[in-house]
Parts: sequence; structure tokens; C-alpha cells
Amino acid sequence: MSIDPRHRASARPGRDPRNPGPDICAEAIQQILIRHREDLRALVLTGSLAREEGTVTLDREHCRVQGDAEFLAVFADGARRPAASAMRATAAQIQAALRERRISCPITLSAVAEGYLRALRPAIFAYELRSCGRVVWGDPTVLRLIPELNARDVPMEDAWRLLCNRIIEQVEAMPSPADWEALPSPEARYRLVKLHLDMATSLLVFTGDYEPTYRGRSERLGALARQPQAAAEHPFPLEPFARTVETCTTWKLDRGGAKMSKTQGNVLDPEAMAELMSVDGVRYAVLREVPFDRDADVSYDSFVRRYNADLANDFGNLLNRTLTMTSRFLDGERPAPATAGELASAWATTWASYTRAMDAYLLHEALEALWSFVGHANRFVDDEQPWALNKTARTGDTEAADRLRSTMADLLEACRKLAAAGQTIVLVEQNLAATLSLAQRVYIISNGHIAHEGPAQELRAQPDLLQRYLGV
Repeated sequence: MSIDPRHRASARPGRDPRNPGPDICAEAIQQILIRHREDLRALVLTGSLAREEGTVTLDREHCRVQGDAEFLAVFADGARRPAASAMRATAAQIQAALRERRISCPITLSAVAEGYLRALRPAIFAYELRSCGRVVWGDPTVLRLIPELNARDVPMEDAWRLLCNRIIEQVEAMPSPADWEALPSPEARYRLVKLHLDMATSLLVFTGDYEPTYRGRSERLGALARQPQAAAEHPFPLEPFARTVETCTTWKLDRGGAKMSKTQGNVLDPEAMAELMSVDGVRYAVLREVPFDRDADVSYDSFVRRYNADLANDFGNLLNRTLTMTSRFLDGERPAPATAGELASAWATTWASYTRAMDAYLLHEALEALWSFVGHANRFVDDEQPWALNKTARTGDTEAADRLRSTMADLLEACRKLAAAGQTIVLVEQNLAATLSLAQRVYIISNGHIAHEGPAQELRAQPDLLQRYLGV
């Protein structure tokens, strides 16, 4: 096997920070060979970095690659290729190693067989891969497996898809629904709302699930996003998109975000909400739906959908599946979790976002970060399929048995971390003693402002504060 000499430069001092390509490729080679060397024929870099046309920005010697580095790991025909979850975990390890080199670069890593290259048909990706793809490790002739392509044979539909991708990227760069007040005009907000709603309409038409009303489409999209096979059947994660569509639907149907008033009759009855969802359920919905630092669009339906989607379905489903399978497959045993892997890496990213939001008092963003991890963990279950691993393990396959134990250990650890992080968000009225025993840091909010913040132990030692603000 050979390594492209252009990617040995990472070991040399004085590398050019404006050209992170050698470091990216060197780290990718190292991490992939550690985990997936068996039957690996070649590692191929594609996209703008392969063409040496990538966009790089520098921030105090920290290099940021705009876009991503795309790699194809080509395996011999008939070989057992790594699962998609294993490739995502490897990509996460590459990204983490690059951050230590002060390089921020999203990594896309796909495992394909040689037959994949032989079967490529005229398309922009196939044409560029054959013309500009770069073998950074392994058989330098592997790209010759791609049939010769003529630029005139690239279908026009492919150009349209490329343009659509760029339009979607523009949407992704727009503010989140909670920040739409920053848009320059009400018209801009309305058009962005309509764009998201019509994106949902188009998706449901393609899946055969079209509904004639905005509310019906939002509910149907949410149901699709909660299906176990959603991650495999759709080209992008449906859960965050469904939440955005739900927010847009609420905004559009609730008089364009009209404020609550008794005159309009759109005030929510907190006692009725608590009876329906429980006090804790209402507290979660309020923290999740209402930004701490601005007004928000809320409704009875949005609170109920948030409760059902996040607590009953997302987290409830994860917890129920994890505990049930642990009981059935491992007799209730809890194996030691791995210190590295897909979920461990995802949690590190989640925890950084969570703590950053908490430090800024943005509780809704902290919860959003946690529930993004919940979605990741649910997709991990679908990818790893512990039920299939258990079936194979029962035939005496020790590799499947080890993988089953590792998978369940990581899921149990994910649930533990989520529970621990969730305990740090507690609203208190009469449960002060319980909260001070759980929380590491306490914030007292008076008239919409933070009147005190500090360690829980420090608050216990200040009875004047307890009396002044909490009456205890």
C-alpha cells in the first residue's frame, strides 16, 4: 500500500496553517487504519479539498475549513464493511484529533465496495470523483474502476439538485425560529415561515403522506420523524426539521405571533395545563418553548406537542428501549461504558453546547442541546440494532455478544448522563431543600432578573437571601 507523499507534510514543522489538507488527510489515514484496515483497499478524498479549492479561514492561528472533508473508504468486494454508525464514530474521532491541532473541519466518511465505483452513472459527483478524486492511502488505481464519463452525459436534474442543495444551505444559515425577531422585517419572517412550511409540504408529497392543512402536515411530519426507521429512510435528520415546522405552523396559525391577551381569548390556563401534563411537564415545556431572553410564540398545541414529542416519545422511547433490552438481553447487568466511541464523542459536543448555554442563562438552548443528543442516541439504537446482535450472539457468535454488551453499555451511560444533566434544570416553589441537594449552582430570579447566583452550598449559608426572595 502507498501513501500520497503530499500528505506526509503534517509531520514537518512550520506547516502552512492556510493549507490544512495534509493534516486532515494524515489524521484520517491514521484513525481509519486503526479501526478499519482489514480488507480496506483505498482511502479517497473527494470534493473541494481534493481539488485544492477548499475555503479556509484563520482565527488567531485556529484554522476553520468551510464545508467539509469528504472521504470514501473503499473495501474489497464481498468484504464486511463497517456499519454507518462505526464510520460516524471514526469521523468524530478524526474531528476531535484535528481540534487538538487547532483545525476545525467537519468530516464525512463513507464505506463503499469496489462495485460501488464500477456502478457509478453519469452525475456531477461521479464525474468529479473520477477526474479530481485523490487516493490518499492504498491502491492508486482504484478510481479507474469508475467507468469513463462524458461531461455531456451529466443529467440536467443533477444540476438542479446541486442548486437545491445550495438553497437549503442558505436556509440552514438563517437564524433559528427563536431568533427570527432579528430578521429585518415582518415580511422576511413570514416568507421564511412559508418556505419551511412548503418544504414540509414537498417532503410529504414525496413520501406519500401529504395532508391538506398546515396543522395536519406538521403533525404528520412529527409522526414520521419519530418512526424508528426515519434516519435510514430520509436524506437528513427529520427531528429538528419537524420541530422547526411545528414552530412555523404555530406562528402562522396563531395570528402571526399575536401576543396573549384576555380580550383576544388566547390566554393559557396554567392550572388546566398542569392537570393535563403534570407540573413537571409544564415546567419542561415552558423552559423548552420560551427563551429566557425574549418573547416567544406559544400555544396550547405547541406545549402539548412538545411534551409528547420530547418527553413521551424521544426520551421516553430511548429510556424504555434501553432498559427493556438491558433486562432481556443482559439480565439487567450494566457493562462498563466505553471511554471513546460514537455516543461518547457526541456527548462531548453536547456537553460543550449545554454548558455554554447554561452559562449564558439560555435554558431553552441547553435543553435543545440535550434533546439533540437524545435524537442521536435513538438513531444509534436503530443503526446498531441490539435485537439483531442478541439473536446472532445466541448462536455463539462472540463478536456479536461483545458488540451487544458495548452497545447497551453506551446506551445506559447515555441515559445516565441525560438524567444527570436534566437534574440541573429545576424550577422551585416549595421544593427548595430537594433542589439544594441536587443542584451544583443556584439562580434566584426576581421580577424577571437574576437577583442571586452561586453554589448551592453558599446559598444555604445565607438565610437573609432565603428569607428575602424565597420566604424560608
